[in-house]
Amino acid sequence: MSDSEEAFAGLLQLQERMAKVLEPSLRLQKQIESFLPRVPKFVADFQFAAERAIKISAPHIEAISKLTSNCKKLEAAGFLPHYTIPFDEVEKDQDVSDLGSFLEQFYRDNWSSIRDTVLKRVDGYDVDDEAKATFREAIQAHEQGLYRCVCRVLFPEIERISRVEIHAGSLQTITSQKELQKLAGELDTSQTEPRGMYALEFYGKLTEHLYEYVSTPAAATKAEQNSVSNRHATVHGVVSYSSLKNSLNALFMADYILQVVTVTKRQAKEDAEAKGDS
Repeated sequence: MSDSEEAFAGLLQLQERMAKVLEPSLRLQKQIESFLPRVPKFVADFQFAAERAIKISAPHIEAISKLTSNCKKLEAAGFLPHYTIPFDEVEKDQDVSDLGSFLEQFYRDNWSSIRDTVLKRVDGYDVDDEAKATFREAIQAHEQGLYRCVCRVLFPEIERISRVEIHAGSLQTITSQKELQKLAGELDTSQTEPRGMYALEFYGKLTEHLYEYVSTPAAATKAEQNSVSNRHATVHGVVSYSSLKNSLNALFMADYILQVVTVTKRQAKEDAEAKGDS
C-alpha cells in the first residue's frame, strides 16, 4: 500500500471514530430540532397553568394575609383573637390604640351577651363540674371588676384540670404544663375556636409565654408588658395583672385550654372505639 493509500485509510478510520464520538451529539441535535416546534405550545401551556394557579391561590393568599394582619393588630391592641372578638371591626383601617379602646368598650357594652355565649360553650365542654364552676366564678369576678382575681383563680384551676384529665391524678410537678402543650400541638387548627391562624395564636401564647419562667428583671419586664398573664409572674407575685384586658385574656386562654382538653378526650375515645371495632 502506497503512502497516499495509507494516509487515506487512516483518514477513513479517523472519520469513523469521529462519527462514533459525535453520534450522541447528533442524536441530541435531532431531538432538540424535533422539540423546537413544540416550544411555543409548551410555553403557552406553562403560562396558562401558572395563571390558573395564581387565580386559584389568590383568594387563599389574600385570606391568609388578612388573618395575619388581624392577629398583628390584636396583638398590638393587647387582645387575644377570641371567638367573641368583632373581627369586622379589626379589619378596618384604624390606629391600634383606637382599636384597643373600641374593644374595651365593646366588651363593657356587650358583656351580658358575650358572657352568655361563652358560658353556654363552656357548659358543653367535656370537663368536670369543678372546672365549669370555677370558670363561672372567674366570669363573675370579671363582671365585678375583680380583674386580679380572674388571673389568680384560673391558673391553679388549669393545673388541677391538667392533673385530673391528662396526668390521671398524679401529684408530680406539672407547673410548666409540657404535656398540655404537647397535646395542643397535636391538634389540627380546625379543632378549636376560633380556627386557623387564630388557633395558632392561642397555641403560640400557650407554648411561648403562658408558662415561661420569669427569673430575671428583663423577663419580669417582658411579662408585665404582655397583656396575657404569665403563670409564674402571677402566682409568685412578680406582676399584678389588674386590667380588663388581663382579665379577658385570662378567660380566653382558659377557654382555649378547656377546648384542648375536650378535643383530646374525644379523640382518645374515638381511637379506643376504633381499636375495639378492628
